Amino acid sequence: MAYRYQVGGRLRATAPSYVYRHADDRLCEQLQAGEFCYVFNCRQMGKSSLRVRTMQRLMAEGVQCVAVDLTTIGSDQGVTQKQWYEAFIGSLHAYPTLGLSTHIRFTDWWSAHEHLPPVRLLNLYLREVLLEQIKVGQIVIFIDEIDVVLKLGFDASDFFALIRACFNLRADDPEYDRLTFALFGVTTPEGLIQDPDKTPFNLGKDIPLSGFEFERSLVLAEGLVDAVPNSKAVLQAILDWTGGQPFLTQKLCDLVQLESLPPCPVGKEVEWVEQLVRSHIIEDWQQHDDPVHLRTIRDRILRDPQRLGRMLGLYQQILKKGDTTVDDSQEQLELRLSGLVVLDQGRLRAYNRIYQTVFDAAWVEQELANLRPYTDKLKLWLASHDEAYLLKDQELRDQLSGLKGRHLADEDYRFFAASQDLERRNMENLLELAKDELSSVKDEIDITRVERQQAKQDLSKMRILVYLGLGVLGVLGIALSSTAPLLEQQSQELVTLAAERSKTVNQLSQTASKLTDAERQNQNLQQSNQDIQKDNDIALKNVQQKQQELNGVKVNLDKVRVQFLIKKEGLETLQRQVKTERAQLEIVTKKLSGEKTLNSIREQDFRDRKEEIDSLDLDGLQQNARSPVMYIMYIDSNNSEILEQVRKVNGFAKALLVTEKELFNLPGSNKTVIYLGNSYVESIANKKSKQLQGSLKVLDQLGLVPQIRPLIPASQRILNQYKSWLQQGDSGIEVTELQEELGRVGCYDGAVTGYFGTETKKAVITCQIRNGLTPDGIAEIQLGNAPFGKSLREGDSGTAVTELQDRLKALGCFDGSSTGSFDAQTRDAVIQCQQQRGITADGIVGAETYRAFGLGSPGTGSGLAQFGEPLQLGDRGQGVRALQTQLQAKGYYYGMIDGVFGPDTRTAVLQLQSDRGLPQTGVVDDAVYSTLVGGAVPPTTPPGVTGLQFGDQGPRVAELQRQLNRLGYSVPVTGYFGTQTQRLCGHVV
Repeated sequence: MAYRYQVGGRLRATAPSYVYRHADDRLCEQLQAGEFCYVFNCRQMGKSSLRVRTMQRLMAEGVQCVAVDLTTIGSDQGVTQKQWYEAFIGSLHAYPTLGLSTHIRFTDWWSAHEHLPPVRLLNLYLREVLLEQIKVGQIVIFIDEIDVVLKLGFDASDFFALIRACFNLRADDPEYDRLTFALFGVTTPEGLIQDPDKTPFNLGKDIPLSGFEFERSLVLAEGLVDAVPNSKAVLQAILDWTGGQPFLTQKLCDLVQLESLPPCPVGKEVEWVEQLVRSHIIEDWQQHDDPVHLRTIRDRILRDPQRLGRMLGLYQQILKKGDTTVDDSQEQLELRLSGLVVLDQGRLRAYNRIYQTVFDAAWVEQELANLRPYTDKLKLWLASHDEAYLLKDQELRDQLSGLKGRHLADEDYRFFAASQDLERRNMENLLELAKDELSSVKDEIDITRVERQQAKQDLSKMRILVYLGLGVLGVLGIALSSTAPLLEQQSQELVTLAAERSKTVNQLSQTASKLTDAERQNQNLQQSNQDIQKDNDIALKNVQQKQQELNGVKVNLDKVRVQFLIKKEGLETLQRQVKTERAQLEIVTKKLSGEKTLNSIREQDFRDRKEEIDSLDLDGLQQNARSPVMYIMYIDSNNSEILEQVRKVNGFAKALLVTEKELFNLPGSNKTVIYLGNSYVESIANKKSKQLQGSLKVLDQLGLVPQIRPLIPASQRILNQYKSWLQQGDSGIEVTELQEELGRVGCYDGAVTGYFGTETKKAVITCQIRNGLTPDGIAEIQLGNAPFGKSLREGDSGTAVTELQDRLKALGCFDGSSTGSFDAQTRDAVIQCQQQRGITADGIVGAETYRAFGLGSPGTGSGLAQFGEPLQLGDRGQGVRALQTQLQAKGYYYGMIDGVFGPDTRTAVLQLQSDRGLPQTGVVDDAVYSTLVGGAVPPTTPPGVTGLQFGDQGPRVAELQRQLNRLGYSVPVTGYFGTQTQRLCGHVV
């Protein structure tokens, strides 16, 4: 199947393009420890894929896991609180791996309890159904898309309060210790509980989710191998553009696989990837944004007009300066949840080059222009600080009225403050002018008042004269006649003067009215200035508070820097020590060349391991009674007849008996090691098992004094070479192959973890029942083409059967041809040999029969690659183990001698080929073997052993097999010259 990337959506548990991050291990560890966890981050960061992988890992360890995606149970405003809780509880109840539906009908349970409040219903279900039906083991509830609850038509604060209560109830009810929650979504812990009267959601472990790192992302390069010459260089160039953002990284890797792309020249990977990014993502990005990603970021930023100005101003500042200090403001949190910026070492910066190019300074300016009509004046004022560009009069009042509830950038606040200050100064000038004009009017009124008073006095005098004139009218007729026109003229002048004074009074009234309006406007302006001053005082206090917080952060940062420098210095010192020790190790390793030196190293290593075992005593056994530690038992004898009696002791029938000499390569040893595994650990520690007591009593009757010791991991790996079965608690590549085989025959559908746990044991028992075997949960290792269970029986075929028939001939029980087919004649021969050796005569070749016939340990036969044959990545077995030993002796390999041809082994082979001028293929061929052993492969006749041929047996054959093993080849020392020995020798000797 071709390597496929997945652009968008959660990755399947088996997806090859999944990249493991630090969050994978941290989340799994915290949940196993019973901690409540949450993974809150922006969209398309791999949160759901992380959930799928974590559930797979936990379920492989026996943890019960259930996942609820909140988008599947309703997220619109029309869903009622009771409907939502019913859907949520129903999702838990119907989860297939829990199997709760087979015991309790959900509709019946809901009908019996629906009178209760919804939150009480959920709590009752968790305690009386979930924890009661699943009585053993840990339970983890994964809740995905948690931010959906923030869009519901009701307050979901009680839901999160209940999750917190489950944690607090652990103190009163130990059953709640088994229940754990993991939340995933695009939100913050502070935003979960919106009711200010309830305690915030202040528990749980935050699991940071970072982008892809190059070393951990190399699995992505595997899909680029057929598309570009240098897949790793192309992957590095992709990460330089995406910053490790999962969605964009998967999308670019998928684009690289397009057949329509021009070829990528070697050494031009950076330029080639840049052209790909610009042509398929950045240019006309809205058309290329499929599946939607960049538009999701844009829409989240623009969705809140009240905070938009502040957010755009903050992002604009990040683009100009490169980063900014974190203050945990709501605008900063929204920017982080959009995915546009990321927290990096206490600073906020743009997430990657693609975002910086698409959402650049020009885009910010355009969005700010759409948000504020005064953008042009703001720019001119910022550039010149000329008051001519400030807002005035009605324009200022209109803009101020639209600011209510909105959060602006700092430069906007400065612009409005300057405009209001200018408006205040203009009003003060107008007020001064009005005051001057009022003073002038008052002066004119005073003058007019004096003139009117004088006119009244003059008029009174004239009236007196008139009255006097009337009295002497007859006498002064002539004089009166001449005076009348003058009086008429003065009277007319008085009327004109009164009209002018009336006009002046009206003008003064109008001026007074204007002055009153001006005073009222001045009072309003003073009130507005007071409000502005209050806002400025509040803003100043906020700035001072933020400055104090910033100073505190700086102090903490200085402390962290000092600690970092101390740790860095210690790390550098440690690195120098490691480098020195590694150099010394390389010098020592190069000196330890040759077969004689290598054997001395092995012997000393085995002696050290035995001393390590002997130093352990039985006192610590009680403490490790339930740990997965393996145990061995020493008995002071290697007599074959006594060992045969030990095998018949109840409790040791399936135990592996290996002489101490064979295990640790110690000459002259007279002890035998019984490998007990961990099935008797509790019995040994408590001394209460009747079976164990009976077994120990029989050993005592045989004159044997057993000594039980824990087996250290290093010696356990040696012992596993002789072990012919797998049981609960084992781990390694053999368990991985067992799980894969169980899956192929339909007995196991769990994860292939390489650990033999409870689920693997159940699968083995199922398969044993199907095949008519004893259902003990102990799996014998498969041999050649034999069916599952390793045992050979009538009807099997293959090279393993050929080896068996050859051995039966040598034992005198079989006179037919070695056809490789297990027929009735072969079965009868097996029964005859089994009867001769006093073991179960069932015609089936199991582990006991293998040992009795001298066929060696099952699983080390021809089904695995041998030393001398071509070896490459993926091979395993004794041949690979011998290869690793040779590479280690020559200073090329520093890994574990585990018999698995993995990346470290391949790297060592490539380095050897490079140093010796050989083609760098990573495959071990004749040229590599010639370099390793100093001659052609397969080897020539070992010195001192001649005249042997196929079918011979005896001490000389055993010596031949020992010398082959010393040369690095793997062959059981049986004393019989069979097919495997002949193949390694290459010809009749």
